[in-house]
Amino acid sequence: MLTVTEMRMSDGTRRGCISENGQLMYYPNLYVTSRMRQCSKETQIGFLHNLKVLFLWSAYEGIELETRFAGNQHLSESEIHRLVNFCAWRAETHKKLLSSVSVHQTAYKQVKRAAYFQRITAIRNYIDWLYLQLSTSNSKHEEVTRVKATMHSLAPKMKDHAKIEYVKVSDEQLEIITKKLLPGHPDNPWHSESDQHRNVLIFHMLYETGMRRGELLGLHVSDIKECGVSIVRRHNNPIDLRKNQPNAKTGERTIPIPKALELFAHDYVMEHRRKLKGAKKHPFLFISHKKGAGNPLSVSAIDWIFKTARKSFPELKGISPHKFRHHMNYRISKWIDEKYAHLSPEDRAIKDQEIRSYLNGWSPNGTQQARYNRRYNVEEAGKAMVGRANSYEGKG
Repeated sequence: MLTVTEMRMSDGTRRGCISENGQLMYYPNLYVTSRMRQCSKETQIGFLHNLKVLFLWSAYEGIELETRFAGNQHLSESEIHRLVNFCAWRAETHKKLLSSVSVHQTAYKQVKRAAYFQRITAIRNYIDWLYLQLSTSNSKHEEVTRVKATMHSLAPKMKDHAKIEYVKVSDEQLEIITKKLLPGHPDNPWHSESDQHRNVLIFHMLYETGMRRGELLGLHVSDIKECGVSIVRRHNNPIDLRKNQPNAKTGERTIPIPKALELFAHDYVMEHRRKLKGAKKHPFLFISHKKGAGNPLSVSAIDWIFKTARKSFPELKGISPHKFRHHMNYRISKWIDEKYAHLSPEDRAIKDQEIRSYLNGWSPNGTQQARYNRRYNVEEAGKAMVGRANSYEGKG
């Protein structure tokens, strides 16, 4: 049985690891330690989950990879084809195949294209490394190049324009969040005043900043001051004892917030957080007020809060921390167009890239800006088409 878990080292460092029947697997964990040391443990865990597919395929094919590679024999062309095909199937299909159950062609369930691509990429990187580690052949580099080229040719082609994300927080949803989730409202789904205050603060903090869920849970009380919230990378923080330690995925930055939100956060700290003894043992802003009272809030608790809100108000269907992130980027687009309307389109695009990259913690040279700005671009394109149609009809 293959298991991917998180391992917490004595110095507080957290690392992804994989084991088989309770025993750590040497080479996969060595790869993570040596080649992915600078990656977050979430990235390491994701990589190992993709690598599980390789080990399941090896068991299905009866291939002992390490023995094979140590004998200077790499995968054949037909084996590579079968491995790539195996990467396309979901876990339930893998389970049926490994149990020797006869699977009808129509019963094969595929993963999404992105997951398929990620599996192939992770496996290709690992077997390249493993073959170079174990083989003593003089032509091992040529063999690695051959396998890499074959797997690359068989991998699905990823098209950025294939799917456009339409993510919108509607006016109706905002009205519920700003009114019915306020402390004391009769429709508020949480009975405790502390829970009500904390939860609406979470919703408004995500709405105003667009920060990620892990960044929210990593906030210290001292990170909120002077109408701003600072997002700081504190990976492998020894004082954070949460099993699933939330982290800032992107770069550090300080995001402006309304003065009212700063004061609301201050009230939460002074009126609710400070009353729990457990909260005095750590600096994290958001805490549990029931089970494990005073302990830092967990990732699963955030998921539960949003699930409860969606269940109580059907209008909030689809609302999530990441949806707020997309909506914040939409607001950035509108603000930039209004504030820099006097600039040329080229100069306005430069401003957009600078401001959006900073507020989201992205690299200024990255491609995330375009992906998160798609809804606004599509909306503007729609307005332009309507305007053109009206001009044809003599309405413009």
